[in-house]
Amino acid sequence: AEPVAARSVAADPRALYGAELVFDICREDRPVGQHRARFRAMDGGVEVRSTTAITLKALFFTVYRFDYDSLAEWRAGALSKLTVAVDDNGDRRAITVAPADDGLRLTVDAETPSAVPRPLFPTNHWNAAGLGEGRVLNTLTGALNDVRIRAGVRAEVVTENGVVAATRYDYTGDLRTSVWYDGWYHHRLCASCQYFGE
Repeated sequence: AEPVAARSVAADPRALYGAELVFDICREDRPVGQHRARFRAMDGGVEVRSTTAITLKALFFTVYRFDYDSLAEWRAGALSKLTVAVDDNGDRRAITVAPADDGLRLTVDAETPSAVPRPLFPTNHWNAAGLGEGRVLNTLTGALNDVRIRAGVRAEVVTENGVVAATRYDYTGDLRTSVWYDGWYHHRLCASCQYFGE
């Protein structure tokens, strides 16, 4: 069962993170972009806007650009609405999640909407309550990814706020990635420089 602390953070992430989270995105130890999550109170819940911008250059030319913008509404700790716009170097995708009588409705681009049961956790990773799920919404592709999430190593992570002891959680299955949190009951994403590509 999900801890009470996880539900309370999902209900009001501002209590943990403040108004926003900002992370540099690095490639070969050099910043190439930024990820930002902003939290705003709304009637009956909280609004979360997550944006990512990445630009790779060779000499003076831009060789790759990635832009991501998602706007989510969370009510009583559960996702109720989501819109995502992705521009992956010109390859664009639109994802929407809307409330329905029997759960949620997921639409990717112009495809026919599909029914999705609650709860649904998008892969924005600020909400550590999603670590207990076996299925997540990949907000880059719009696919529902079946995953297994396991706690990995615990290590000291350098952040702009100092060194923090954090645990790495590894996703396997349809989605393979890792995220860092400084404790199950704190849910703070620790890595100040997230790495992009090799």
